[in-house]
Amino acid sequence: RILPNHGAPEQIEAGGYGPSLIAATQRYVEKLLRCRTEQELAEQDLRTFVAEDLSARSIFYFEPYEAVHRQNIRAVTTSFVDPKP
Repeated sequence: RILPNHGAPEQIEAGGYGPSLIAATQRYVEKLLRCRTEQELAEQDLRTFVAEDLSARSIFYFEPYEAVHRQNIRAVTTSFVDPKP
């Protein structure tokens, strides 16, 4: 079980997450990096962005993470410099 020190308290109290959280996190980060070149991804809300993992119940929606998601989008899209002139 994975018990993060943040997130939905009820999920953590219910025993946390299974190993699928690791793959879901990897998919999130990979997709996040794609936002640098795929503007439509950068415009998605969190629920849409991680819909596949929500559907698979690898993760659970936690509304306060919408703000974190927006910060993540900003961080990867504003720090990116396209190597092609």
